[in-house]
Amino acid sequence: MLAWQAAIDICLSETPQNLKAYNVAINACGKGSQWQLAVFLFDELQVKTLQPDMVTWNSMISSCRGKQWFLALELLDELLLDNWPVDVITFGAAIRACESVTWQIALILLSQMQSHSLQSNVIVHNSALAALSKAGEWERALCWLQSMKEEQMACTNVSYNTAITACARSAEWIQAILLLNSFEARVPADIISYNAAINACE
Repeated sequence: MLAWQAAIDICLSETPQNLKAYNVAINACGKGSQWQLAVFLFDELQVKTLQPDMVTWNSMISSCRGKQWFLALELLDELLLDNWPVDVITFGAAIRACESVTWQIALILLSQMQSHSLQSNVIVHNSALAALSKAGEWERALCWLQSMKEEQMACTNVSYNTAITACARSAEWIQAILLLNSFEARVPADIISYNAAINACE
């Protein structure tokens, strides 16, 4: 049995049913790419007069990736309109939901997050970087990585590897090799880094 199926079974068998069980099940559905079931559970808990909390909302937004990115934005808008205490986790989930479809909206969300006086972190910036990479915007990706360094953000392997992958997708092999050589001592290159650089040289 898959994790999301087991989570749903446990959730629906709980007596009395509780919010924590629903949150676990919704999160599992999101990780299992079962966004329709996540929506079903979200509606079901409200029918049972259980009030969703921020864990519920964040899990719902996380479940709406790819083609369902617009639903993630609708959920975020609802939270903002109702003055829920959104945080960097909420915006980060929305940015990740959009990263494979539209890099422009991912960057707008990051700007919107900052306008709410929320401090971004490297995970959120890596999601924006991934959006640029998947769109083939390698030049913007390199600028984004540079801005992260200038802001003294602790770039990770994911940051560098995503930028190298962006170069590889556009056959910018020279830039990919330069990035590979620019890894810092505290963030050593790994197998993903070298594979991405090799792909760029193909």
